[in-house]
Amino acid sequence: MTSVENPGRSFMWLTSHYRKCIDKLPLWRTFFHHCCYGGQRAKLTQLHHSVPELCNLSLTCPGESQTHVHLPWGRSGNKWATSEETAYPIPLCQVWASLICRQLVEFGAVKPVSCVAEMSESNPHISARVALGLQPRGRKVPPLVPEFRCVVQLQGPGHQIPSGKLEQDFLLPPSVKSVPPLATLPVGSRRLRACESGGIRQDEASSSDRSPTVQTGCANDPNNVALVNFGIPWTPDEFVQVASSAKHPKDLINGVPSVLREAVTTIATKGVAWVSAHRVEQMRRWVDRARDLEEAETLAREKLPEHCQNVLRHKRLCLFEEMLVASEYSDAKIANEMSQGFSIGGHIPASPAFRKKLTGATLAVSDLRKMAPILRSAQSSGDPELDKAVYDSTEEELRKGWLWGPVAESSLSNTSSVTRRFGVWQGEKCRPIDNFKESCLNATASSEDTITIHTADCVAAAISYRLHELGEDNPRRVLAAKAWDLRKAYKQLPVSEDSLRDSYLCVYDPDAKQTKIFGQFVMPFGARASVHAFCRVASGIWHIAVATFLVHWSVYFDDYICVEESLLCSQTERMVELYFQLLGWEVSAEKESSFDSAAVALGLKFNLAETKLGILLVENTEKRKRELCGAIDTVLVTGVLSAGDGASLRGRLIFAENQIFGHSGRLHLRVLSEHIMSGKKTVDASLGQALKGLKMGLCGNKPKRITTRVHQTWHIYVDASFEGGSDMPGGIGGVLILPDFGPVSVFSEQMELKQAMALAREGSKNPIYELECFAMFCGLKLWIPTLESCHVIVFTDNNGSLASMISGKSVNPLGQRLVDNTLAILDAGNVVCWFERVNTASNIADKPSRGDDDLKGLGERMHLDISNLISEATMPILQGGEEGASGMSHVA
Repeated sequence: MTSVENPGRSFMWLTSHYRKCIDKLPLWRTFFHHCCYGGQRAKLTQLHHSVPELCNLSLTCPGESQTHVHLPWGRSGNKWATSEETAYPIPLCQVWASLICRQLVEFGAVKPVSCVAEMSESNPHISARVALGLQPRGRKVPPLVPEFRCVVQLQGPGHQIPSGKLEQDFLLPPSVKSVPPLATLPVGSRRLRACESGGIRQDEASSSDRSPTVQTGCANDPNNVALVNFGIPWTPDEFVQVASSAKHPKDLINGVPSVLREAVTTIATKGVAWVSAHRVEQMRRWVDRARDLEEAETLAREKLPEHCQNVLRHKRLCLFEEMLVASEYSDAKIANEMSQGFSIGGHIPASPAFRKKLTGATLAVSDLRKMAPILRSAQSSGDPELDKAVYDSTEEELRKGWLWGPVAESSLSNTSSVTRRFGVWQGEKCRPIDNFKESCLNATASSEDTITIHTADCVAAAISYRLHELGEDNPRRVLAAKAWDLRKAYKQLPVSEDSLRDSYLCVYDPDAKQTKIFGQFVMPFGARASVHAFCRVASGIWHIAVATFLVHWSVYFDDYICVEESLLCSQTERMVELYFQLLGWEVSAEKESSFDSAAVALGLKFNLAETKLGILLVENTEKRKRELCGAIDTVLVTGVLSAGDGASLRGRLIFAENQIFGHSGRLHLRVLSEHIMSGKKTVDASLGQALKGLKMGLCGNKPKRITTRVHQTWHIYVDASFEGGSDMPGGIGGVLILPDFGPVSVFSEQMELKQAMALAREGSKNPIYELECFAMFCGLKLWIPTLESCHVIVFTDNNGSLASMISGKSVNPLGQRLVDNTLAILDAGNVVCWFERVNTASNIADKPSRGDDDLKGLGERMHLDISNLISEATMPILQGGEEGASGMSHVA
C-alpha cells in the first residue's frame, strides 16, 4: 500500500520528478479539509494513494456557519498559524486508522480478537505468553469478556448524539436511528469512535446493507448525518454469567500441547496393560519397517553430499520422515532438509510447528561477503588454561571428523566468513562457543517464526493434568521421572553444502602462539540458524514419541523430561532408548539415570514423591541456589556491581523466579533493575537490602506446590467508592464467585474519613486509586484460605489499580506498598492470579462498595476489621534486616 500526502495546492504535485515517479502507478486522488476532522482551520490536504478505502477520507468544508467557525490564517502570536496545523487532528487519525484496518481485513488479514477465548487461533504467540508467562500489561491481550455486550451504530444529527460515557440513561430522539434498534442508551454506554468515514449521505442514512458513502460537507454541520458507534454494557448478572463460562487465561493446562494432552488422557483412561501392549505393537511395527527401509536408506544416503553422509551415517532419514508423516506432524519436511544440511546464514526456513514471529535480518548476505576479509581475527583470552581447554576441544572435534583443517587463510576465498571461537567455563568444564554475532553471520539471519520449547510451566502443567485425569482415588498416581540428554546435539546435524564457505572458525593455539583456521561440517554452537534447525528436529522427535508411543515427555532444547507411572517405568525406559537408537540419535551416557521420584532438568528439581496425594513440588536445584547466592554474596562483600554484571545477575535471577511461576522477588528485582539503569557501581543500602531479599527467597522459600486444585478457578469482583463531604466517605466491596455455582461470599464496608485518608498519598484529597487497591488486598486477604493453590481472576473497574497489580508498580510509595502486600498474599497462597477489567456498570461489587444494604443473592456476608487491614496493607515489605527483606513475614 502506498500513500503520498502534501497540501492540496502544493507545487510538489506538478514537479517533473514526482510526475515521473507516479507515471505508471494506478493511484487514487483524495482531497479533505482538516476542519472536517476536528482541525481549527480549513487546511486542504491532497492524498495520492493505492488504498481504495482511503477514498472515504474525502470530506471538504462548504464554508463557515454559525456552528462551524475557522481560526484565521496569518500570524498567531509570535509564529505563523500554519505551524499550528502540521499535526493531524486526533479524529482524522482515528478515521484513517479504521479505514486502513478495514482495507487489511478485505485483503485477508485477521480481525482483532474481542476476548481471550478467541486468541489461541488468531494470535498463538500472545496466547503462549499468556499461558506460560506473566500477565502482559496494557492492551497486548484482549479482555477475558468483551467490555460491551454489543455495539450499536447511531445515525443522525451530530449535535443530538451524546459524547463520552453516559452517567445516566439517555433516551434517543426520533431523529437519531439505532442499528440494531434501541430506544434508550443505558447508563455506562460509551461513545467508541466519532465516525468511521466522516459522514454519510442523507439518502443512505437508513441503508444497513451498504457501506456509508462520504458526502461533501462539514461533519459539524447540523444538516449532516453523523455515524457513531456506542458500546452497550452488560448488566452485572450478564457479565458474571459470561465470565463464569470463560477459562482462566493463565490456566497452566493451556500451556500443554494438544498432542501431549491427548496422550496423557489416553494413558490415564486406558490403563497400564493397554498402554504397555500398544507400545509393544507400535515398536514392533516400526522396527520391522526400519528393516524394510535399509536398502532405501543406503541409496538415499549415497545421494547426499559427502560431508552429510559422514555426519548422518547413523541416522535413518527415510524412517524418520515416514514416522513424522504417520504421526501427522505438521513439519514433516524437516527430514528432507536435515538430509541436505542447514544453512547458517540468510533466511531461516519456516516451520508450521512453531509460532509465527517475523524477525528481519539487519545485514544483507551480499554486504557480509564484502566485509568478510576484515572480520577474521582471534587472539588469546588472557587465560592460558582457558585457551588450552578451547583448543583441546577443537582438536577433539577434528579427530571426530566434525572439522577439517587447519587451513591457510590465503587459501580462503575473499567472500568466505571466519568466526572466532572462544570458551566459557561451566563448572570445571569448558564450553567452546563460536561468535557468529561478531562475524555478523547472525545479522544476516531472518525468520518467519520463533522456536517453541517446553518450559518448566509446561512440564509441571502436564504432570498436574495427568494427576487430574487419573482421579483422586486412583492408586496409579505414583509417578516417577527421568531426563534424557542428546549427546553433542548440534554436532549430529550437518551444515548445507552452500554454507561450508561460511563455516570456518578461527581459534587461538596457545602452544604455537598463533591463530588457526578450521572448517566445520556440523552445525556450530553460537549460530542463530543452528538453534532453529536443531529445535525443529528435536520437536519432531518429541512429537513422534508422544503421538505414536504415548510417551509423556517434554522437550527443552536437547533435554527430554519423561514422566511415568511406577509400573511402566522399566518398559518406558527401554522403549525410549530403543526409539533413539532406531532413529540413530546418541544420548549422553555421562548423564544416564533411572526413573526416580525426583528429576533434575532446566536447573530445577521436580519432586514427584507426593504425587499419590496429588502434589508436585518444584524448586531450584541446590547447585543453582549455591551459584546465585554465591554471586549475591560476592556483590555484598565487595560492595560493587557494574551494569554488565548486574544485567547478567538479573537475567539469571529472573529465570530462577519465572521458572516456578511466582511473584516473589518482584520488588527486589525492580530495585536491581533501577541500579542497572542508573549506571552506578556502588551498592547502596536499598540495593543491598534487595539482594538479601533475593537471596532469602532463593535459599529460604519452600518448594512451589502444584496440586490438582490448580484446576479450580475462583472469581473475585472488587470496587471502591469515595464521596467527599460525608461522615463515611469511603467504601469498599467485594464478591467471591465460584463459576457454575454463583456468589459464595460478600463484604461491604464503609470507612470514616480518617480511615480513608490513611490510604491517601501525600497531597491527595481523593484516594480512590488507593481504595481500589485496598479493596483487592482485602478480598484476597479475606478469602485466601479458600483460594490457596487455585486459579483466581480478580475483576476491577479502576484502570490505575489494574495496571499497578499487573506490573507490580505504583506511581506513589503508599500505592506501592498496597501493590506489594497484595501480591505477597498471592505468593503465600500459591495462587495463579489474573487481573481483569470490568465496566463499572457491569461490576457486581459496585453496590456493596457504596453501602447498599440489599446484598441478597451475593452469598454469606463477611465483616472486616478495617483498621487492622489498613495497617497490614500499608506495612513496608522492605523493613530492614533479613526477616523484613523476605517480603512474606507479615502475610498470614
